[in-house]
Amino acid sequence: MKGTMKRGICLVLVVCMLLVLVPGVALASEAAFRTEPMVAANGGLSVALRADGTVFDWGWFSESDLYSETPAQVQNLSNVTEIATSSAHVLALRADGTVWTWGPAFHDQPGVDRVLNLPPSWYNLPREVVQALFREAYNTPMQIPNLNNITAVAAGDLHSAVLRDDGTVWTWGNNFFGQLGDGTTQDRTTPVQVQNLSNITAIAIGGDYTLALRSDGTIWGWGDNHFNQLGSGTGAWELTRTTPAQIQTLTDVTAIAASHSHALALRSDGTVWAWGDNHFGQLGDGTTTNRGIPAQVQSLNNVTAISAGGWSNVALRADGTVWGWGDNSNGQLGDGTSGEVDGVWQVHYSTTPVQTQNLGNVTAVAAGGDHTVALRADGTVWAWGSNGLYQLGIGFHGIFHYPTPVQVLGPNGVGFLNLNPTTAPHPTFPDVLATHWGFPFVEQAYTRGFMRGVTGGRFDPYGSLTRAQVAQIMVNMADVGTQPHPAIAPFSDVPAHAWYAPVIAWAAEQEIMNGHADGTFGPGQPITREQFAVVMRNFAAWQGYDVTSPPGGGTEWPFPDNGSISWWAADALRWANYHGIILGSGGNVLPTATSMRVQAATIVVRFDDTEFQQAPQTP
Repeated sequence: MKGTMKRGICLVLVVCMLLVLVPGVALASEAAFRTEPMVAANGGLSVALRADGTVFDWGWFSESDLYSETPAQVQNLSNVTEIATSSAHVLALRADGTVWTWGPAFHDQPGVDRVLNLPPSWYNLPREVVQALFREAYNTPMQIPNLNNITAVAAGDLHSAVLRDDGTVWTWGNNFFGQLGDGTTQDRTTPVQVQNLSNITAIAIGGDYTLALRSDGTIWGWGDNHFNQLGSGTGAWELTRTTPAQIQTLTDVTAIAASHSHALALRSDGTVWAWGDNHFGQLGDGTTTNRGIPAQVQSLNNVTAISAGGWSNVALRADGTVWGWGDNSNGQLGDGTSGEVDGVWQVHYSTTPVQTQNLGNVTAVAAGGDHTVALRADGTVWAWGSNGLYQLGIGFHGIFHYPTPVQVLGPNGVGFLNLNPTTAPHPTFPDVLATHWGFPFVEQAYTRGFMRGVTGGRFDPYGSLTRAQVAQIMVNMADVGTQPHPAIAPFSDVPAHAWYAPVIAWAAEQEIMNGHADGTFGPGQPITREQFAVVMRNFAAWQGYDVTSPPGGGTEWPFPDNGSISWWAADALRWANYHGIILGSGGNVLPTATSMRVQAATIVVRFDDTEFQQAPQTP
C-alpha cells in the first residue's frame, strides 16, 4: 500500500459535495489558513489563488514588473479567499470580509487613489528604477475603504462590484451606461448600493454592464445594452439601463458569467445558456446571430463551471474536461487550431463547443479573452492562447500563441506553479486537539487527502458518516480522477445530477459499495461499522490484494457481541480485525453501530498503512 495509497483529492465535484463532507476549512490561525484554489484571467493578465491564501500573478502589470514572464507572488497579501481581475486591476477578497486591489486603476475603478509618478524621459532610466516605480504605483495591494462583510467580488475594466453578506450589491467606477445600478450615470469613486436588488448570491461584470444572480435562480442586469446583453427580448429595447431588470426566460440558474458584450448562465440541469453579441459564435448556438433572449449552447451538458472572456467562453464539465467556443484567433479554445495559417493571421472562431486537447482532471477555469487558464486537481496550472504579454506564464520563446495547453512555470521560472502543494500545513481542528486519542489519525486522513473538515473549521469527530460520504472517501483514496455524472441514475434514490451520483456510480461499478435489495442506495443513511468493514475489504480487492478472511479471526476475536454480526459482514469484519483496521470498542465489536467521523479517519489511515499481500494469481 505504501507509496501507492498516499492520495490527494482529485474530483471537480469535491467542491460541491464537501459542503457536507469536506468543505474548505476556515482556520483560526493565519499559518494554517486554507481556502479553495482558483484562477482568474482578463486581457493580458493571469492571477492564481493558492490554497494557503496567497496570490500570484503574471503577464501585464504583474507584481515583479510591468510585464512578468512567470508567476510572482503578490506581496503583503494573505488569507485571500477569492480573486477577480480586469485588464486594468485585480480585486482580492480576504477572509475577514475586506477587499484589496492593485493595478493601473484607470478611471478610479478600484476606489483608491493611485498615481504613477514618472519623471520626464523616464524611458531613459535604468530598468530596475522603472520597475520599482511601477511596483509602487500599481502592484502594492491597497484596501478599498468603507467595505466590509463582503462575500464575493467582480472586476471590470471601468467599474467594479462586490456582494455583501446581507445579499446587497455595491458598485463603483465609471457609470456612463448606468452600470453601477444606482439610478444615475454619475461616476463613483466610493461604493454605492445597487437599487432595488436583494437576496443576491453571485455577481458578474461585462464590458459596461453588470449581472446579479438571485437566490431564486433568476438573473438581473443593468448598464450597457447595445448588444442586448441584458436579455431584453427581440423587439425594441433600452440602450442603457440604470437600475436592475430581470433577464427574460431564465430560471433555475446556479452560476453566471459576463464578457464584453455577451453573457452566460449555467442552469441546475448542467446546461449553458447565452445571449447578446454573437459575431464570433460566442453564444455557441451554431450561428453568428445576436440574441436578445437566452439560447442554449449546443452539445454541452453536465457542466459545473463557466467563464466568459472577450469574445470566447470556456466551460468545465463534471468529467473534468474543458470545452470552449467563440473567438479562436489566438488558439484560446485549446483545440489545436488558431487563426494563423502558414504564418498569416486571420479571424478564426467556432460557433459550437470544442474540447480542449490534452487536458483532464480540471477543477477550475478562467477565460481571459485571448487566452485561457485552468487548474487541475493536482494543483498544477495550465494555459493556452495568446502569450504576447506573457500571460501564459511560460516565459517568452518567440511564439506568440499556443493553441494547446502548456504548464505554467513556478515563481522566477523555477519548477511549476502548484496551487495546492502537498507540503501545505494541515489545519488545526479546534475539536480535535493534540491530546485527543484520534488526533494522529485525523491529521493523517487530512494530510493524505482522504478527509477534510466541516463547516466552521471543525472536524466533527463524533458526527456520523453517510454512505454517500464514504463513497466519496473511496474515490479520494483511489485517486481515480473525475468521474462523469451517470447518464442513468444507478439507484432509484440517487438522482443523476446529485453531487454524490458520480462517486456512488463509480463505487458500485467497481463493486466496492452495493445498494439495497429494493434498488436503493441510501445515500443519506449513516454507515455502520460492519458496512464499513465490507467496503474496506471490497476496496482492498479492487486494489488487487488478498482479502481471504483468516479462519480464527483476529487476536481479539470473537467479541462478546459476535452473534449480532450480520451474516454478510462476518468474513469482512474478521478480515478487518485481523489486519488491525477495525478493532473493538469497549470490549465489543458493535457491528450495527454508526461509524463516527473520527473512527472513519482511523480506519482509512490504518488501511493505508497496512502492507497487504497481493492476491494469488489465477492459473
